[in-house]
Amino acid sequence: MPRSKKLEIPNPNRVAKSILSNGNKGVSVSILRKDLSYIFQEEIPGSNMFDSDLRKYVKRLQQEYGLKANGIYDAETEALVRSIIKE
Repeated sequence: MPRSKKLEIPNPNRVAKSILSNGNKGVSVSILRKDLSYIFQEEIPGSNMFDSDLRKYVKRLQQEYGLKANGIYDAETEALVRSIIKE
């Protein structure tokens, strides 16, 4: 994965903690966007809304790690994000 600007290392104790999918808004979505930007080492543009771009990144993560690739940020995906950030 290409590295552009240095991304802040997320706090593994502060990952998004709810089921998130298209249309959701809020701080948890912003945290998820920041976490995925760190994991993929690329800036994921957007706001605090779970949009189709963010869904693509969630789905990509799920595919790469053998989870059900539905693009929904669920408990299993949360656990994966938490484990990657703790590495």
